[in-house]
Amino acid sequence: MRIIQTVKQLNEWQLTQQDSGKTWALLPFLNGLPRESNTLLHGARIRCDLVLTVLDGNSENNRTALNSLSESDCDAVLLLDAELNRPCGDGLSLQFAEPYPELVRTPHYQRLGLQLLRLFSLLRPQIAIFSLHDLPQYWLANRINEECFLPVNITAAALAPTPTNDAQEQLLHTVLQRCAQAISAGQDVVGALQRGRQILESRGYSIRYFDCYDIFTLIHTTKAGADAILWAQLDNNIQSSHSVRLGT
Repeated sequence: MRIIQTVKQLNEWQLTQQDSGKTWALLPFLNGLPRESNTLLHGARIRCDLVLTVLDGNSENNRTALNSLSESDCDAVLLLDAELNRPCGDGLSLQFAEPYPELVRTPHYQRLGLQLLRLFSLLRPQIAIFSLHDLPQYWLANRINEECFLPVNITAAALAPTPTNDAQEQLLHTVLQRCAQAISAGQDVVGALQRGRQILESRGYSIRYFDCYDIFTLIHTTKAGADAILWAQLDNNIQSSHSVRLGT
């Protein structure tokens, strides 16, 4: 497994892949979704010959994530440290024709979106795979790819069937699943979500997001169609996010 930490190393790796003629997948910010790692890596291996994983975080977090990876997981790891954190320079900005949806109008997702733009522009992967448990990130990747005319196939990995052993995440996962089951049984979306929110609040949890969204527009919806997805995030914990697709 090759570790890439400098622009020179990245350029050398890219030239090697161009000459090989093999397809390769990009897995951005894998250390931000620890419970999704296996699902994302497996999906990438099925779709492509080679896998490049991106780790974004401090040195300690990167070391922890690196220790969990192996040659069978991915072929190369890109560490976004001081040199590679701005691989395309400081001149890029996110300027879209329409306002961002509320979910991504936060400093966290604005920073993440700019990093995605830089990665896509520099690397030009055939496929980039994301988890729907971080719904705003998946939406941002699609929007950037579309608006900037980049040739990247943005793919959502299958949702992991079970959460981690963390009790908080298990509860959030279970409540969302029950909401989805109630909606599938004919209950209205608003009522089902209200009951789910009440369960979490009765356990003392503070909720940042708990709603039904259109996966393509990231706007609230009360229709349980094929494009609808339940997405929830507890307050002050970006990694405590879960989603459930409706209409599938």
